[in-house]
Amino acid sequence: MTIRHILVLLASLLIAVLSIPASDRAATRSVVVGAIRWDAWHGDAGEVGRAMQKSLSPKHWHGRLPFFAEMAKDGAVTIAGDTDAVMTRELAYAQAAGLDYWAFCAYGTNDPMSRALNRYLANPARDQVRFCMIGDVSHWRPDTFAPEAARFADLMTRPNYQTVLNGRPLFYLLNLSLESNETTWAKAGGVRKAVTSLRAATRARGLPEPYCVALVPWPDKAKAFADASGCDAISAYAVQAGGQGAPYADLTAYVEDFWQRSLATGAQIVPLAMTGWDRRPRVERPVFWEQNQGWGAEIGRFYQPPKPAELAQHIRKAVAWTRSHPTNAEAQTVIIYAWNEHDEGGWLCPTLGEGDARVKALGSALAKP
Repeated sequence: MTIRHILVLLASLLIAVLSIPASDRAATRSVVVGAIRWDAWHGDAGEVGRAMQKSLSPKHWHGRLPFFAEMAKDGAVTIAGDTDAVMTRELAYAQAAGLDYWAFCAYGTNDPMSRALNRYLANPARDQVRFCMIGDVSHWRPDTFAPEAARFADLMTRPNYQTVLNGRPLFYLLNLSLESNETTWAKAGGVRKAVTSLRAATRARGLPEPYCVALVPWPDKAKAFADASGCDAISAYAVQAGGQGAPYADLTAYVEDFWQRSLATGAQIVPLAMTGWDRRPRVERPVFWEQNQGWGAEIGRFYQPPKPAELAQHIRKAVAWTRSHPTNAEAQTVIIYAWNEHDEGGWLCPTLGEGDARVKALGSALAKP
């Protein structure tokens, strides 16, 4: 065989590997990796989108704007990424990063916050990156949850919905307001009614019961809520220790200790990885849905942004930790905060400042054995 033939063969093999969906390539590393999507990037189509444009409009925050943001000559910022073209590019970036799935925050079907999900579900390339849902308990009500359970179960019937443990649909339950949510649901045990309803809806569609993960940022409280509500495992949407301009290494040390504290509860665990935490845009220009109290109102509470290699190493460490704890992390999945929490300082999605440096670093890290 000539050198030319060898080069042609190698090129063909590379093309073949890159054409394999990320969810299939993950089989070589055994742990599936997902990233949270909070899709407020719909410009003037909704109040939340307008709030995000306001928060990120100062020039000193332009570097963290998503790649599809636009700036007018007068400095006005438009962040409207709810298009088919943008979703196609995001899918390509996510696949290049080695992600297996996105975890979409759930909102009403016609809510502007659901526009990205709807674009994703309609995109011809959607199979390249699977998806699952994050339900926010604070949005649920006992007398109206049945239609929500049916909607979630319908989404789970899609062939590109992420599953774990031989076919169980992966589902996250976010609960950041334990006391108020307990009041709505007559204590944490009341949420078990919603979980039971969701499980019944999936069974009615011929699916295995969903694998439900409680997202509560305090391990002991997460374990108590999971036990009371009937969830299978615990994790968190995001965690941090209130660093004051602290290095990213301090944040990752806290997160990695969070894994161990979660392990000590005896619960099943889905480890969380953090891409950063810096809410200063929201402190400078508060958003209407937050109270801006405590640490959330202190301009000095943030972590320095990670170098792409640091971020990739942290996520790779989360994967290794998961693989090394098959008994306590039975689902063998990692959840990353976040794909696109640009204003809170947590993102993988390419930005105007960094380009796709984080995507490339993570893709390289996850591609290693």
